[in-house]
Amino acid sequence: MKPILASVLLAVVVAIFATAIFAVPPKGTQVTVAVQGFHCQPCPDSLVTALAKLPGVTEVTGTLKPARVTARLDEAKMTVSQFVAAINAQPTAMDPKKTYTARLTVFVDSAATAGEERMCPSCAKEISKALLAIKGINGVKSDDTGKVVTIGFTSTAKVTTAAIAKALASTKSKFTTAFTDPNAGKEEAAAGDHCSGGACPMMGGR
Repeated sequence: MKPILASVLLAVVVAIFATAIFAVPPKGTQVTVAVQGFHCQPCPDSLVTALAKLPGVTEVTGTLKPARVTARLDEAKMTVSQFVAAINAQPTAMDPKKTYTARLTVFVDSAATAGEERMCPSCAKEISKALLAIKGINGVKSDDTGKVVTIGFTSTAKVTTAAIAKALASTKSKFTTAFTDPNAGKEEAAAGDHCSGGACPMMGGR
């Protein structure tokens, strides 16, 4: 009986240990980077192989359509701007004399625009102003909705996701920030923006 009991106890301990390991959430911040320069599947594949070797990169995947890289970063070892710079320095698979062009993709929202498809132009201006005030950011562009923002960095920037989120949260609109698409798999938002057909809180009303 003793050997059987010992085996059972060992199995229980192993099961508990395994559960504890798998229950630990992955460390780091997951980010999405839009990439220009992909032509075929070997392009993101070879880029992912190179990026996986970088310090601080714990997970990385790449897709051809949409052309982007998703990675999980330990920003104590590599900030998000340094990760983008690493992509910008990587020779393309099609032409080693050329390099990729990468921009961080940030998904922005606010209490005033939650559940709506678009932000108004004044929101986009407020977002751009807040981000360009961060040292190391040299370009900000919003899509037609105003909620998807791409950010460019200088080659020597050391900007973190925390700094970006803090800058946007400190604005008048108190924008919320996500670095992966929070609406992936959800139904499309209602058309219109928070200024449609009425007073706009961002423009002081009309």
